[in-house]
Amino acid sequence: MPDVILINRRITTMDPAQPEASAVALKDGLIAQVGTDADIVASKDAGTTVVDLGGRRVIPGLIDSHTHIIRQGDNFAMELRWDHVPSLADGLRMLKAQAERPPPGQWIRVVGGWSADQFAEKRLPTLSEINAVSPDVPVYAPHLYDRCWLNEAALRALGIDRHFYEPFVSGRLERDDNGEPTGLALARPNAQPLYALLDMAPKIDFEQQITSTKHYFRALNGLGLTSALDCAGGFLNYPDDYGVITELNKRGEQTVRIGYQLFAQRPLFELEDFKRWNDIVKPDQGDAYLKCVGAGEMLVASAYDFEDFSYPRPEPPKRMEGDLKPVLEFLFENRWPPAPTRRGSAPTIPGSRSIGRSAAGGAAAPSCGAKRTGSAATKPCAIGPPRARGSAAKRRRRGRSRPDNSPISPFWTATTSPFRKTI
Repeated sequence: MPDVILINRRITTMDPAQPEASAVALKDGLIAQVGTDADIVASKDAGTTVVDLGGRRVIPGLIDSHTHIIRQGDNFAMELRWDHVPSLADGLRMLKAQAERPPPGQWIRVVGGWSADQFAEKRLPTLSEINAVSPDVPVYAPHLYDRCWLNEAALRALGIDRHFYEPFVSGRLERDDNGEPTGLALARPNAQPLYALLDMAPKIDFEQQITSTKHYFRALNGLGLTSALDCAGGFLNYPDDYGVITELNKRGEQTVRIGYQLFAQRPLFELEDFKRWNDIVKPDQGDAYLKCVGAGEMLVASAYDFEDFSYPRPEPPKRMEGDLKPVLEFLFENRWPPAPTRRGSAPTIPGSRSIGRSAAGGAAAPSCGAKRTGSAATKPCAIGPPRARGSAAKRRRRGRSRPDNSPISPFWTATTSPFRKTI
């Protein structure tokens, strides 16, 4: 008998033979059967929880095939997002209000997919405007992948002055006629200096990163995301920087499935890194919610892609193929799926055929909210698509359900972000 039955819904199955259904039965975290309300309800017993969804639409859980979800989770609670903010004036007001929130010594990170085109003023902020609204709290404000602004407080905190040696392999700091850094960092041809500067900023402690990541995952769950490929990224070192996601997985509090790649961090020592990692972890090692899936996003530094598309595309150094060949040979010999280009095809995400785990525990529920009957209650999370071909066993989807009753609240996040409204 099913543990949970979801009824009175419009289910998009993605199966041409049965594009929609109205009910689904879940057993041990798996989708056991889809069909009409009458057919599915007939299978319940006294221990089955019935959830009435009030006719809401339910879609398959979304899978993001290129993310930096592990790194982003550690930083999410420190961020001020300008997504969909209608004017620069509004964004600067948000920044001024945010400057009153951080604990002493912490920074504000203004991130997100914002651009000048969304603002009524049709322009980017100036450093003088950023300094005016946050004179004492350091601000790091990247714009896409072409530049970032550091206010005067951030420059002071990092000790960046005319004598500062720039350790960047590409890009540079803008300086005035006297050689003083203005606070503008240019990512030309790629964003390495943006990552390097952010890595110099203070971190929050481990438990705060746990809270931050849980909050981020719930925001993603609220948007229907249930699985993601993590492409690692600059300054994300394995295994040192994977403690938070490993702990969440161990606690049963990871609500987005992640297949992660390993990204070589040390130029000219990439092969040494992959040999060391091969002794620690193997592809496909992990579980349905956290699994190593191979090597990427970058295999060798000399093959690093460019990101500022307003800048002429650089030619790769002549040594690139010589750097890449031994790394690829080692990866193939040890059966590591590589992703040799930053924007190439990605390996399969573990659990991509799974239903989503509820952000609050218990059986997975739709991303639309629900009216519930029965004894159990779970918070909403998108679910994966039922496979309506063949037997009921073949229609089952993988998944897990583990309790997560911990409260989530950001410790200094603004509440005006559209991401935060989805929680």
